[in-house]
Amino acid sequence: MEKKDIQFQKITLENFKCHEYKEFEFLPNKLRIITGNNGTGKSSIFSALVWALYGTTLEGQTGDDIIRKRSGKNCSVKVEFFDNDNNHYHIEAYRKHKDYKNLKFVFCNGKDITPGSIKETHELIESLLLPKDVFLNCLVFSGFKTNFVDMTPAEKSEVLYKILNLGIYDKYRENINIMKKDFDQNVNSISLKINEIKGKIENIKQTIESLHYERERTLSDIDNQISLCNQKISDLNNKLSQIKIDENEYKKKSSCCKFV
Repeated sequence: MEKKDIQFQKITLENFKCHEYKEFEFLPNKLRIITGNNGTGKSSIFSALVWALYGTTLEGQTGDDIIRKRSGKNCSVKVEFFDNDNNHYHIEAYRKHKDYKNLKFVFCNGKDITPGSIKETHELIESLLLPKDVFLNCLVFSGFKTNFVDMTPAEKSEVLYKILNLGIYDKYRENINIMKKDFDQNVNSISLKINEIKGKIENIKQTIESLHYERERTLSDIDNQISLCNQKISDLNNKLSQIKIDENEYKKKSSCCKFV
């Protein structure tokens, strides 16, 4: 993955969750600490950042759930940041807004580069920043009280595991194992069918050979019968010829007897 040096500059919230209006600036190379009592909207700032970029909050909220209840409309979050090449990006996300409805815009150096659909817009944002899951998991550092360098190897592995979203590869491996098992079963099934077909082919070959043998034997018997018939016909013809000869002889003798 290409190394990206992103510097967030400012985020502006209007009617987002508990905030009627809020501006928060990210100072370069400086640590900003957000303090306040529980429920005052500290985490909402980061939820607004994620929602403006990816369409969902840290808690997984979408749709009208993010709108400030007292207003019920005109919700917007605007995010500004610079990339490696010092290009200035400005992202505006709206919800039930009187002018912009539920639209989202992406500007680069003041030029509108918003694609034609919200899906394509999110794909553009991911290409400019990070994939949604990776970006969300990067925020996991805020949940650890110990500095990363002071963590044990096991703890570091756990943090990196979450940040890099390596759990998805466990699911991939599980799915691949299931697919491999199904593939092996299909291969075994196909092998059995192939052997079955080979057996049927062998039986057909034997049947053809048997029929061929029977055909040859039947033709041989027919030839023998024809030869016998021809022999009988020849014998009968010979007998007939002899009978005719005898008949002629008899006639001659009968004629001589008359003259005498």
